Amino acid sequence: MINFLTTKAETHLRDDPNEIAVSGLQRVVGIIDGLLDKFEQEQAANIKANEEDLAIYTQLKNDLEPKITASQGKVANLAAKKSSLQSRLEILAVNLKENGEKLEQREIQLEEERDSCEAAERSYAESTARRTEDLEVINQVLDIFRNDLQGLSERNEEFIRQTEIPDEYK
Repeated sequence: MINFLTTKAETHLRDDPNEIAVSGLQRVVGIIDGLLDKFEQEQAANIKANEEDLAIYTQLKNDLEPKITASQGKVANLAAKKSSLQSRLEILAVNLKENGEKLEQREIQLEEERDSCEAAERSYAESTARRTEDLEVINQVLDIFRNDLQGLSERNEEFIRQTEIPDEYK
């Protein structure tokens, strides 16, 4: 722009310097007016775009506020449920620990009972084995007694036959 004015001023050096200055200033004022008009138009367009954006933002805000409120309610509800579940989980963990301890105690008790039963079973088996041996010995003794009784019975019969009074002496 300055080059244009300088060029114009050089060509009009023959003219009146005041006219040249006024003419240059008028052109500068015209250019500035044009730039100001263009700036005002851009500003008006920007204001209009900003107002449209603001209207869109306001509409979105109005549309989203109930959804945000509902979501916040859901989040609060979920937080309460989470807290409740955590409490229940803690209770379950305590119960699980107690049940685990009880189970361990019961397992120990069952092992002791099993050991006691095994010991009783071994004792019974040993006792049964001793009784079986005792019964075998008793059976052997009874066999000896039977044999002795049979022998005594036979001897007794023999003795009775020998000692029997004949019918003629009776």
